[in-house]
Amino acid sequence: MALTLFLLAPLAVLTLLVVLIAQSLDREARRTLGEVSGTRAESSRAGSDRALERHAAGVLLIVEDRTGLCNEREGLYLSTNHDRWNPAARRLARRPDGRWQILLTPDGNATPLEFRFTRGDWDRVESDADGGEVARHRLPLVPPEALQSGEPYVLELAIEGFADRESKAGGS
Repeated sequence: MALTLFLLAPLAVLTLLVVLIAQSLDREARRTLGEVSGTRAESSRAGSDRALERHAAGVLLIVEDRTGLCNEREGLYLSTNHDRWNPAARRLARRPDGRWQILLTPDGNATPLEFRFTRGDWDRVESDADGGEVARHRLPLVPPEALQSGEPYVLELAIEGFADRESKAGGS
């Protein structure tokens, strides 16, 4: 009997450790799924939300260039992890109101979409107003009630600077 308990004790400890680690990973995964970077949508119910990239009508990104550096000739581009971070993979269209837009439709890639804006190459990647690096944007989780059937979800963002130069709006 003592020998059996002696042999089972390490197994019980190991099982307890595995359960605790699994719970910790599950909590971290839920916390990560609920995080939103650079957007106006937030969620505390990640389990009941749908990933934005799975929304059939897509996502309409509307981008304000607060630097005044983007123009029709050079353009504004979206670089994503789905495009292997090609800095000129997707060109945005200029809107009559001076902002830029692009419609992102589901591409079948299960990896959450991360993206950055460039003016065609990595030397001219978006930055903060002081020229510092900004984190990659990530499409948020959106409550189902925020999604209208047949309509793309609208996500508005702003570019405060570019790594290669000062903005016309008086950046550093």
